[in-house]
Amino acid sequence: MVDDRGERALHRRRLHLDRVRLSRRAHALSGVSQRCQLLRRDGQLRFRQGQLLLLPRVVAAGPAAGPSPTALELGGREGSRSRCRAHGNCAEIELLLNGKSLGRKPMPRNGHLEWQVPYAPGKLEARGYNGGKVVARDQRVTASAPAKLKLTAERVRLAAGGADLSVLRVEVLDKAGNPVPTADNALRFSVSGPARIIGLGNGNPTSLEADKGDSRKAFNGLAQAIVQGSGSSGSARVTVSGEGLSPAAIDLFFH
Repeated sequence: MVDDRGERALHRRRLHLDRVRLSRRAHALSGVSQRCQLLRRDGQLRFRQGQLLLLPRVVAAGPAAGPSPTALELGGREGSRSRCRAHGNCAEIELLLNGKSLGRKPMPRNGHLEWQVPYAPGKLEARGYNGGKVVARDQRVTASAPAKLKLTAERVRLAAGGADLSVLRVEVLDKAGNPVPTADNALRFSVSGPARIIGLGNGNPTSLEADKGDSRKAFNGLAQAIVQGSGSSGSARVTVSGEGLSPAAIDLFFH
């Protein structure tokens, strides 16, 4: 019988292989359509990863349709209600709005929970419980105007020959560092060093923008770029910028 550590190692290996297969598939397509599907299902992916790694995980996912209630305008929404979801792998999940509990519910396996939430600016928090103790938390905070960009990469060390890809995630944040899920700012990408951008995306199924190029609008505060080595070893810097936003950059290393 495999112990907990063995199971975790096995599931980590499976998750790694899944990501390798996704990267190879994206490379074969030389586009971003397959990877951009991941953007639209970010909450569900995080939930699935929590299950695979056997770690306590909870995700406050916002309403079942439309933008997150924490990103809605501060005016004109008072008195409305949203159907908010939470995903997780804990025994129970509690939802809180500005510190006030909206109820704790048992979490169905491979499912989700829903609450009817009255709109209010502030903080929407989900708490995961196992054995009556809080073991996981996630929150959404009302955002102000877009102010800066955040750029992260799924991997920063890659083979120089072009066999490896790195998926870069762009987030639009307010001045306090909170995600702005309603942001749709136009973004511009640039690369210096032995790398190239082979695709751009934002998860918007109605977008008519080209998947290749150096510019893309954010969708629900997110965008994505796929970077590949150009054949030489060394470091490359990817920068993303937007009008009125503080730019962000990340270094990738090819060997």
